[in-house]
Amino acid sequence: MAVTGYEDQDQYQDHDQVEDHDQVEASRIARPELHAVNAHVGSAEEPPRRVDRAEAEALAARIMAAAADVCRQEAVWLRLVGEFDACGALGHFDGLVSVAHWLSWSCSLAPGTAREHVRVARALRRMPHTMAEFASGEISYSKVRELTRLVDEHDEDSLLVLARHATASQLARTVAAYRGLSGTHQQQEGRTRVRWTNRDDGCVHISAVLTPEQGAAVVAALEAATDSQLEPTEDPAKDRGAQTAAVPPIQPDRTEPFAERSRRARVNGLVEIANHYLNTHPDDRSGEDRTTVVVDVSAAQLAGCAESHAPDGGAGTHEDVPAGTLSGGEPARLRDGTCRVRGHGAIEPATAERLACEATLIGILTRPDHDHATEPLAVGRT
Repeated sequence: MAVTGYEDQDQYQDHDQVEDHDQVEASRIARPELHAVNAHVGSAEEPPRRVDRAEAEALAARIMAAAADVCRQEAVWLRLVGEFDACGALGHFDGLVSVAHWLSWSCSLAPGTAREHVRVARALRRMPHTMAEFASGEISYSKVRELTRLVDEHDEDSLLVLARHATASQLARTVAAYRGLSGTHQQQEGRTRVRWTNRDDGCVHISAVLTPEQGAAVVAALEAATDSQLEPTEDPAKDRGAQTAAVPPIQPDRTEPFAERSRRARVNGLVEIANHYLNTHPDDRSGEDRTTVVVDVSAAQLAGCAESHAPDGGAGTHEDVPAGTLSGGEPARLRDGTCRVRGHGAIEPATAERLACEATLIGILTRPDHDHATEPLAVGRT
């Protein structure tokens, strides 16, 4: 704005302030609710006061009315998303591979949220009665999302009757139960999987997706193994057998939180189930040794662990190292003080020492290759 036409700068600033005041008043008249919200945000927060029942009911009614307004606006938005998807408008936007991709980019949604909204918008195009109820604010988006999971599978009017009288949580459980009992077992079988990967920290990450009956069997076995780890036995014979087990029971510690003891017991229970199978499974007739867990550890490391527990604190030389061990001929992963479970990750020498007390030991004389690989020179007997 130019200052020409005003006698001095102060007169110009006064005129500018008048214009700003007029704009604020116009905004107040056009959007009174926004002005009230902004005034509340800009002012200092007042201490909350207790309200009586009438005021609480009036506030609750305003909240529910606002929720209905949100449903109406979201219904309009989903109708537009469905129209955008149906008319192929995505083709005019370069670099976007799907409607969900465009929605995530243009409306600042997380990818998973965008995909779910696109799914609901597509289903609502085939559920006109549900869209009408949604647009009128009678049912919420949470209910609409569950109803659209049964599109073309069930009568829409009967689903709406259920949605009107059930809460969103009850409707979600009902739809999930219906989908689980309506011939979806074959689909569940197609989604089952068991995977394991080696993490960067050396641990092994195991995940599984099972059918309900398979998951129930696994959970029951895991819970039984966990309970056996948490509850000490009273029979001395059982105690002696537990001491020779691959995973000893957890000794009760009153100072340790129960959640931590449960976590360790659950892990040990899973390992105990695996060890029980390996110890009792039928002989493998394929000729391959597929059930042996191999731990690479040098004799010097085991001797070092033994000396650390000696009365003299481990002083002295490694005179008890078996003959034939080459001080400089060990693999690089053994010379650097690292014990490894073959095919997985590193373990501490103390863990290798504990495993050596329970496992079968086989002495292998090796020499490092030029690429740090190991070449076995001789294999001893067990």
